[in-house]
Amino acid sequence: MRDVARMMIERAAPHELVIFYPESKEYFKDPDRALDAARRRASARPKDREGGFGAAESVEVLTPFALAVAGAIVEPLVVRLLRSATTRSREGAQALVRRLLRRERPAAADEQDEQDGGEPAPVAWSVEERAWLWERAYREALRLGLDDRQARRLADGLVDRPGEETDEGS
Repeated sequence: MRDVARMMIERAAPHELVIFYPESKEYFKDPDRALDAARRRASARPKDREGGFGAAESVEVLTPFALAVAGAIVEPLVVRLLRSATTRSREGAQALVRRLLRRERPAAADEQDEQDGGEPAPVAWSVEERAWLWERAYREALRLGLDDRQARRLADGLVDRPGEETDEGS
């Protein structure tokens, strides 16, 4: 789950990578508290912040939301993979989820496949699967209280929307 959330943050809010570890640590201690704190920071006005100094924009922290969305996505995805590939073990399906969601497949994963005697898993999602993943992530982000723009950023961080090119410049 943490790997999936980190991948989402790498794409959706790369400036948060420096706080990903401490934010994720707090999230795993108490997810509701971490989400509430992130919501408060996002809605705080400058004068509400410590000392009242700083930029006049809200502090947007997506990491706790990425962790929650990843948690809501990974288990149903594992179940879906288990249904479609009954010969895979649960651990193998979880490893496959991590690899499928990565943009770049690490060499260590290929080496592990060779050691396990299996062939490397396919890395491409069908259009329908990408649409399902994107929609599920988007809906979960909205349910958690993110606005439409933030929810789309997180869902796009998980998987590109089918039929749309990513715009790295925006």
